[in-house]
Amino acid sequence: MANELWNTLLRFHSDVLLPDVERTGGQRVDARVGGLSDEMPASFDGVYKRFDRLDDEFQSVRAAMRPH
Repeated sequence: MANELWNTLLRFHSDVLLPDVERTGGQRVDARVGGLSDEMPASFDGVYKRFDRLDDEFQSVRAAMRPH
């Protein structure tokens, strides 16, 4: 019984689910990735600016704590 159920599930996957995903899913994924790739560089630029600010503050604190 379990083996028959497994074979039915595999057949459903290969005959129904996989073709549907290949037909529609690829287009949706490409559209989302395309938009995301445009947004990512701008997001990283903001992160790098914050790191620069944090590094400046760290250097200031470090200099202030250094014995004179």
